[in-house]
Amino acid sequence: MLSYYGFAFFIFFLLCILALICSYLFTRRRNNMQALNEKEKKLLALYSTLEDMMDEFNDTAKTAHAEISHRMDDFNASMQGALREMNRRAGEIRNVAVSLQQNSALPEMPLDLSPGPAYTLPDENIGPAVAGVETPSFMPLSPLETAVGDRSARILSLHKQGMDRVHIAKELAVTLSEVDLVLGLAAQKK
Repeated sequence: MLSYYGFAFFIFFLLCILALICSYLFTRRRNNMQALNEKEKKLLALYSTLEDMMDEFNDTAKTAHAEISHRMDDFNASMQGALREMNRRAGEIRNVAVSLQQNSALPEMPLDLSPGPAYTLPDENIGPAVAGVETPSFMPLSPLETAVGDRSARILSLHKQGMDRVHIAKELAVTLSEVDLVLGLAAQKK
């Protein structure tokens, strides 16, 4: 009988060890599951934050794109308005030149009064040019042509010396638009 109790004790001991091992494994698994759940919650929170940031970025990009498009539209509209105004004024100038020539207020000279740029910058070696045509040496220059040619030459000279366009306009008492026009034509000519 003693062997029977010894065998029962041995089985009880094995069952206790088995219970401890199972308990240890289940608690370890439960702890691992809790750690994984916490990591999953943190990962989901990071993912949610990332999605929110991406949505904000997308909204900001759309807003910036809309603002840039609006500003570009405004810029294009103002440039079109300036171009229309420039063409209108060029037409007025051509009309005044034609009427002055018809009234003999201007001496006869070869003027190109067709639409488009009527005057080009003077060549430094030749003198003022009208519509790309050299002024013949036997034809005296009008005071207007002489003044415009001298002023253009002074603008170009000051620009070559390194003076900026605002200071050139102040120095020569001309408009900034005139300085820009002379410098732009000089750049086109090159």
